[in-house]
Amino acid sequence: MFNFFKKKEKPASGDLRRFQEGFTKEQKAAILGSLVKMAKSDGETHPKELQVVEQARKLLGVELNDPAFAAMLESDKDFITGILNGLERIQKEWFIAALHSIILADGKVEESETDFIKGFCREIGISEFDYLVITHR
Repeated sequence: MFNFFKKKEKPASGDLRRFQEGFTKEQKAAILGSLVKMAKSDGETHPKELQVVEQARKLLGVELNDPAFAAMLESDKDFITGILNGLERIQKEWFIAALHSIILADGKVEESETDFIKGFCREIGISEFDYLVITHR
């Protein structure tokens, strides 16, 4: 009866749907899992960092109760980067930009955060120079 008042997400437009379909379910879960790990990497999770994660979740079309997402939160970095290595270059660049958004979200850049993102970049084949190019567009 009260479902009428529940806010429903709009169906994805053509461009958004193509973006979402470009990733496997496992890749989407790995991206979100790594974004959550990034948000926690400085020891505290700021609400603005969680907003970035939520925006990415919606953009990717992943439900919070998705078991693949829950499993990825428990996975180690090597497992996640193994999955992310399967991304195309443009997808990796989007992923790195999303990670970088989390660093900037709380208004302070911690060394632990930059170490975390540089490690991810290295492990998925993005050089430090490329990271700078990606994040300064």
